[in-house]
Amino acid sequence: MEFIVVHAGLRGCEATGSCLDWISAEGAIDDDSPSRLEKILKGLGQRQLPIIVQSPGGRIEAAMRMGEIIRKRGLSIAVGHTFTRQCDLMEPACQAKLQNREVDANLSPVGYCLSACPFLLAGGVRRIADNGSWIGVHQMTTIWQQVRVQYRIRYRVVNGHREIISREETGRSPAGQRKTTEVAPQHRARMLGYLHKMGVNRSIFDLMLETPATSMHRMTTEEIWSVGILTETSNAARLVMEELPKWRPNRLQPFGPFDLRGPNAPTASRALARAMSPRLLPCRSIDVRRCGLG
Repeated sequence: MEFIVVHAGLRGCEATGSCLDWISAEGAIDDDSPSRLEKILKGLGQRQLPIIVQSPGGRIEAAMRMGEIIRKRGLSIAVGHTFTRQCDLMEPACQAKLQNREVDANLSPVGYCLSACPFLLAGGVRRIADNGSWIGVHQMTTIWQQVRVQYRIRYRVVNGHREIISREETGRSPAGQRKTTEVAPQHRARMLGYLHKMGVNRSIFDLMLETPATSMHRMTTEEIWSVGILTETSNAARLVMEELPKWRPNRLQPFGPFDLRGPNAPTASRALARAMSPRLLPCRSIDVRRCGLG
């Protein structure tokens, strides 16, 4: 999973405190994802930016570790998609341009959070997803990698018995793998304990076990609210606006409903409207290629 601090406000927004910033978290969750998240958060100091996540899943343990980091930091999460038409966000040069507001960052409130991703989502203090977004679960798959290890052993014979003098590994080679969807007792206890700590009902774990690993169960609205994976009805774009005063308490006045595109809209609202240009919003389909999310 890649993390990018996104600056989407209009030029000069620093002076008015109306810059729209968030943390983009996209891609598969691997073992190194928690350390990358910690590095990003360390660079932000005391700033509390919302996290906009889109992920097909990955390592559950890494997702839970990130969830714990996020909860400890008091951050909010929304499912959504960050993109720009002007360069590849995964390229360092593009990220540098984004930091300097030389390219337009776009935010879609429609995204997906699948497989292990809901464990990451559970860590948010506020947890949000648009009605068109996918939150999906299925059985976890554990892959056991088998390795053949070769040794060079020196020994001597004492009274008819071999006595090892030294043992040196000389090589390793793959020897196949074994997959299972069975959940070990210690892993079950870890996941259920994590969900309880985050305030999410264990029934989401039951939904996982009921769905084959080869398919994906899209959680219904009723299931989402019954398990508590979301905390409120909103979307990623509004979360970015609502979280803005958290780290600029003296720069912005509280606001209520507004017309994002109206002439009297706040500066930050106009910037958000530009970031959410309708022609750039993807469709509400899980097929990321059809939606232009891939």
